[in-house]
Amino acid sequence: MVNEPESPQSQSPDTASADTATAGMLALVDDVSRAVSEEAGAADGPRMCQRVVDAVGDAFDLPTGWVYLFDRDTGEPRLAAARGLPPVFQEEPDRWEGVCWCVELLLTPHGPDDPAGNVDRIRCSRLQGIATGEAAGITHHTSVPLTAAGRRVGVMNVARADWQPVDEPDLAVLTMIGRLLAVGVAGLQVQDGVIAAALAADRVRVAQELHDTTMQALTGVTLNLDVAATQLERDPEAAAERLERGAQLAQQALDETRAAIDGLHIRAAESGGLAAAVGRVADEFTRTYGIPVVREITLDTSPLPPALEHGLLRVVSEGLHNVVKHAEATEARIVLRRRGQRVSLILEDNGRGFEPSHAEATPHGYGLQSMRIRVRLLGGRFRLKTAPGAGTRVEVSLGIDGG
Repeated sequence: MVNEPESPQSQSPDTASADTATAGMLALVDDVSRAVSEEAGAADGPRMCQRVVDAVGDAFDLPTGWVYLFDRDTGEPRLAAARGLPPVFQEEPDRWEGVCWCVELLLTPHGPDDPAGNVDRIRCSRLQGIATGEAAGITHHTSVPLTAAGRRVGVMNVARADWQPVDEPDLAVLTMIGRLLAVGVAGLQVQDGVIAAALAADRVRVAQELHDTTMQALTGVTLNLDVAATQLERDPEAAAERLERGAQLAQQALDETRAAIDGLHIRAAESGGLAAAVGRVADEFTRTYGIPVVREITLDTSPLPPALEHGLLRVVSEGLHNVVKHAEATEARIVLRRRGQRVSLILEDNGRGFEPSHAEATPHGYGLQSMRIRVRLLGGRFRLKTAPGAGTRVEVSLGIDGG
């Protein structure tokens, strides 16, 4: 005979509390599973991480959290998602770049008796020396490694001002969540590798197309000029036709080349460096469209790699193009800084914004994808922040050494 379940009235307070806690943890795991599944389908790693850190923060009442992902090639940690960051980091996202104490410890091999590698009561090295108010009262955090197939792909940190060590049951839940997120991240990294290979193949294809089309057109130009030279005295009319055909082929070659290289004639280093080039692009934008661009540029005099300068300049140009075409903004802002071996760029507007999960379906989609791919090819981090009615903000961080 099956025993009848206890009615809620017959349960002890401890049992009811435990049931409530279990239901809450199951709901959290379900939220995380949905986030990983849905964002894996959308190939959006940062949004996947953001949804997970938000869900964890809400479930455990932890207002501050962030996720680092480790670059598959270099192992360098890069900020992928965050919530409730202390005020000191709001305008300087590059402060979160590079290795800190928790990352060093998590990258240190752990034995079978320490599979989680949890960092208990570690002081946040990034907040040392910062006033309490600017650090939102945070001094310590708990770290949960993101491990898939024996490889650590990142770390999730959670914190509050009155931080206390996480107890064993909660740590077990966080470890499970870390594993779920890690599987999703690892899958996207494999997909990124496929995309990178496809991009490399595409560059080869474009080069071949340039060879096949442009070289053929230029060969036709040469042939028509040679024939025209022989006909000029005895048949001026035929020579004129040859010259006209040569001019048409030359224009065709020029158009095809311009389309293929997508504006690669812009070179910052040849015209006063990146700061000056960004200033000229902003000034031209304001003169053309009447939208003011506030600039905060802090770069020292040491030169940057040409590819990095060019990539950042193209991101600025594409971003401003999106502002005037889609944002309906009255002002734009560019923040460009160098800190050590990293350069950060913030490009934002006060326009209408949009739902970030629908980015690919908006008119912004192509431009944002172009910017994202350009930054990835340079080994950098690209982050989008927007919401309907709240403007759009793009954050880019690039290592000067290409990482």
